[in-house]
Amino acid sequence: MKNRQSNRLYNWDYRDVSDYFITICVKNFNLKFGSIIDGKMIYSPVGVIAEICWKQIPIFNKHIALGEYVIMPNHMHGVIEINEKIISTRDVKGYHSEISPNQGSISTIVRTYKSMVTKHARRLGFEFDWHNRYYDHIIKNGREYQRIEDYILNNIEKWDEDRFYSSGS
Repeated sequence: MKNRQSNRLYNWDYRDVSDYFITICVKNFNLKFGSIIDGKMIYSPVGVIAEICWKQIPIFNKHIALGEYVIMPNHMHGVIEINEKIISTRDVKGYHSEISPNQGSISTIVRTYKSMVTKHARRLGFEFDWHNRYYDHIIKNGREYQRIEDYILNNIEKWDEDRFYSSGS
C-alpha cells in the first residue's frame, strides 16, 4: 500500500479551538453541484444536498459553528469554527488512536460531511464522488479571516478566474 503524504500541519492538533478554511472538490472537478448563470449559482439536486448537509454540521457537532461558505459548480469553500476541544476516550495511546482521525477534529468533520453528501446523492440515484483529499488552512488572525471571508463571498462572481473553473458551466 502506498504511503500518502499528508498536507496537514505536523505539530497541530486539528481539534484545537481555531477557525479553519476548508476547500473540498468533486472528483475530477466534475460540475456536479450546478452551474453559474448570470453571476448566480444555480444548484443541481446534488448541490442542494451539499448545502443542506453543510448547514447541518453544527447540529451534529455542538462544539463548532460555521462561518461563510459557498457551493461552487465543482467544489465548495467554508469556514469551520471550533469553539471547544473535544477530548475522547480514544486519546489513550494505542495503534488505532494513531491512525484514525480524532473525534471532533477537522478530519472527522470533513469526512462525515463528505460521507453524508455521497450517501444522500447516491440514495437518490445521482452518481457522485469526492476528490480523495481536501484542503484546510488554519486562520491565524482577524485580518486573515476577513480576507478569506471576502474570497468566499466573491467566489461566484469570479468563477471564470477560479483555478477550478470549467467552461462547462
